[in-house]
Amino acid sequence: MKKFYRSLTFSPALLLMLVMPFQTIKSQNIPFALPDHFPKVTVSGHSENASGYYFLNTFGILPTHDSAWLMVLDSTGLPLFYQMFHTPVTNFTLQPETGTLTFWNWNDTTFYEMDSSYQIIKSYRSKGYITNGHELRLKSDGSYWIMAEDPQTIDMSQLIEGGNPNALVIGCIIQHVSSTGSLLFEWSSWNHFNILDADTNLVNLRGPKIDYVHGNAFDFDSDSTLLLSSRCMDEITKININTGNIVWRWGGKHNEFSCLNDTIPFLAQHDIRYLGNSLYSLFDNGIWNVRPYSRAMLYFLDDTTKTTSVVDDFKKVPMDFSKVMGSMQQLPNGNYLVGWSLNFQKNVLSEFNENGDIVYEMNSVDTGGLISYRAQKYDWQTNIFYFGEDTLDFGEPVFVGDSLLQSVTLFNNSDEVLVLNDHYVTDTAFRLQNSFPLSLAPNESHVLNILFKPDTTKQYSAVLSLFHDTDTTLFGQQIRLTGGGLITNIHRATTQNKWNLFPNPADDQITLQGSPSTKITTLQVFSLEGKKMTPRITIHSNHLAINASTWTNGVYIVKIMQGNQPFSQMLIIHHAKR
Repeated sequence: MKKFYRSLTFSPALLLMLVMPFQTIKSQNIPFALPDHFPKVTVSGHSENASGYYFLNTFGILPTHDSAWLMVLDSTGLPLFYQMFHTPVTNFTLQPETGTLTFWNWNDTTFYEMDSSYQIIKSYRSKGYITNGHELRLKSDGSYWIMAEDPQTIDMSQLIEGGNPNALVIGCIIQHVSSTGSLLFEWSSWNHFNILDADTNLVNLRGPKIDYVHGNAFDFDSDSTLLLSSRCMDEITKININTGNIVWRWGGKHNEFSCLNDTIPFLAQHDIRYLGNSLYSLFDNGIWNVRPYSRAMLYFLDDTTKTTSVVDDFKKVPMDFSKVMGSMQQLPNGNYLVGWSLNFQKNVLSEFNENGDIVYEMNSVDTGGLISYRAQKYDWQTNIFYFGEDTLDFGEPVFVGDSLLQSVTLFNNSDEVLVLNDHYVTDTAFRLQNSFPLSLAPNESHVLNILFKPDTTKQYSAVLSLFHDTDTTLFGQQIRLTGGGLITNIHRATTQNKWNLFPNPADDQITLQGSPSTKITTLQVFSLEGKKMTPRITIHSNHLAINASTWTNGVYIVKIMQGNQPFSQMLIIHHAKR
């Protein structure tokens, strides 16, 4: 495994640079009016070789932001889903094993599950404790894993000088609950952690309320063990889920590991994840008065030697500080998505490639406008309505100035009338011909007509988005459009040419037919890339037979000279499947 580490430096002068922008970014260009309090974003760069949508949320807990939002955005910042709440909501994510969505409501300390129609189908709570909103994992067998809080009154004066004799100390609980609601597993920090293990830079051990663990994430390792991230202890703990015993402790006051290539420990971390092959990722927040910058970390961990190595660290330049929350996700294409959460530089998320370069970023227009607990990216689509295909391909190139009309079927998959009142196409070469708003009866289908009119010679790729949106809710669906344009200085065959090229498109044999009085001086064939072909020609009395069996599928230009008069015609080769 290739391991490398880019050294970190920090100086007071760097703090002055934190207000500087990363680079010039493109303003969000939303084709319709968004609700007044919906967060505005800008984007820069592009996500390399990766599909998917960004899952984000706003809390709605700031004085200037009285509404909370769950949202799914595409790479342009265009929302494919949003829903507004007047209570704080967070932790909006896709559950990989069930394909459903979940989020946590602060007011009733409950997780809610949504189906692909964004309808709430179930709620989840811990058993006997206060549900903690940091993590919920739904399993394919209907069971779920959840975190909870267990507050107990402790006489801290017996543990520390000046301690509060009636301190409310918060313990951490992890539960596995069956599909029928029975408790399958329970782990309690009270049986394994000491209150004094807390980092005093984060926790006042003499205060009236002591959150000494602050469990903020868990994940599953490869060998029937659980990983727990305890922010206020700066610790990742590996727990045997059969016995509840601790396997090892990484970070914090009881650290069992030494790092081979980094002297900087993670602090106040979030989002521990096991990636396989002994690789672990986490978001290293840092602590303002100790190490005031944040980074996303990828570690190689050796259980046997109790050593770790930094494989990579992903950070902003100048470096940013996210006091709380944050996330790091490995994407299917090998990139890493970092969610920056609470910071004053308006950073929402950054996507890094394997070389550590930022290839895509999303930023908030307003300070505090989009503070998301995590930022995640998944392939996703609603089933409220859908297109009959994922991509509409207009086939062979269309001459510039000409147009081609294609259709795609749209299906309303719900039992209610669906009204689509907005649409947007990312390239004006494609134009939707239907009138809006468009209303579909329950389970009705409707044909959409799309006109492709290229204005230059190139391959076109665009996205058509259809929406149902109100002031509080939006859901949408997208289809990709592809087509090609062809240069206009090619003379198409007419009766004046006295030659007819057929069939077109052709498979292996093409006939070039004309009258005996029209003789060809030269005949040349070129691919669109400019490669000169060597046609195999058989001469007959009033036509030429061209054998194209060795040519690849594609578009070719046939150039004919009749004396001093040139003619050119497009020829499409499409071999039948053999």
